[in-house]
Amino acid sequence: MKNRFALRFILLSLLLLCLAFMLISCGQEKEKASEGLTYTPTGTEGFCIVSGIGTCQDTDIIIPSHSPEGDVVIGITSSAFASHSNITSISIPDTIVSIPSYAFYDCSNLQFNIYDNAKYLGNKNNPYVALIAPIDSSITSVSIHQDAKMIAQNAFKNCENIFEITIPNGVTTINDSAFENCSALTSVSIPDSVSEIGKSAFAYTKLSSVTIPGGVNEIKDSAFEFCSLNSVTISKGVTKIGKKAFHYCQLLTTVNTPDTLTVIEDEAFSYCHRLASIIIPNGVTTIGKQAFNWCSSLKSLSLPEGITRIESETFYHCNSLTSISLPESVKEIGNSAFSNCVSLISITIPKNVENYPTYMLAYCNSLTSVTLGSGLKSLGTGVFTQCKNLKTINYPGTKVQWNALTSNGFMLDADCVSGYTVHCSDGDLPE
Repeated sequence: MKNRFALRFILLSLLLLCLAFMLISCGQEKEKASEGLTYTPTGTEGFCIVSGIGTCQDTDIIIPSHSPEGDVVIGITSSAFASHSNITSISIPDTIVSIPSYAFYDCSNLQFNIYDNAKYLGNKNNPYVALIAPIDSSITSVSIHQDAKMIAQNAFKNCENIFEITIPNGVTTINDSAFENCSALTSVSIPDSVSEIGKSAFAYTKLSSVTIPGGVNEIKDSAFEFCSLNSVTISKGVTKIGKKAFHYCQLLTTVNTPDTLTVIEDEAFSYCHRLASIIIPNGVTTIGKQAFNWCSSLKSLSLPEGITRIESETFYHCNSLTSISLPESVKEIGNSAFSNCVSLISITIPKNVENYPTYMLAYCNSLTSVTLGSGLKSLGTGVFTQCKNLKTINYPGTKVQWNALTSNGFMLDADCVSGYTVHCSDGDLPE
């Protein structure tokens, strides 16, 4: 009797599970993809983007999650559906992470899904996959739908009245220029689900602080350029800060960097006039051209072992910089790398640097002491131009070697130093 009851219970449970599965399957009915669309590989194996309408005649376009070749569809190219006024609806899969400007330009009959001041595209199971644009550029606030996965390129660009926006956890991609020139936007919370912040995404806003989540591998070029930021926290997981990422953030005083960071690109922090200190993590191996130029409040800096090149004008016009520690791994220094660091008192050049470039330390008016590396082979034009307080040059070679090194008269120019003493391995050479 007990066995019969147990068997009935098991059969009933299996029946209920099958019924539940059928209900879920019905609720997630797969849409029939439009035929004739064109697809272009992204360059990464297994992925593609929709590049055009091709031979498709549908007025209700359904983009599949996979192309006929089996590649995952992750984006739509610019103007892919432009000027097709016969299109009334477009269904996009959850796999889409990139929708550029003009993808649907002049699709005058295209219907969007509306939620709280914004237009969306999605699919039968999730109508809110992608936030495309506001319903009107004059809106002042927007709360993004909780099922949204991405914010399209230029979505809120030039919405100059928007001051408040809520991005829910679940959004993974904030595309290029999504909030560019939202000049009234003062705060935003970027959820941990975000893995992509596009170029100029928040440029020219009035954001006062921001935390970059660890899922973001790279802060793209100009992402926060010309912002009103006071502080930036970059979470563990971020490896790269792109070109001009924080360029001209003149109010920025604090940057917290993670130990996962490896690359700081060209002009990343240029013209951050109030940035007084920053810790360069040990994993950083690349610092780009002009990365910190005109950081006029930066007082001291220690570069980690592993950096092999100081690029041109990297620290140009860091007016408050009094000291900088260069690692022995440095082999090359670019033109004017430390030019116009008017508060720099002393510097030691690593032994592996062979060529000292043009204007490397020019106009360092407070410089009193320089220690040259043992690998020095040539001195460029104007290396010490206008270093008028330079009194001590420590050179590890002999007096004969020094005289040969300076035979081109680089130290004799009227604009160069005077009254210095060169301490060589076999004695001193006064000017």
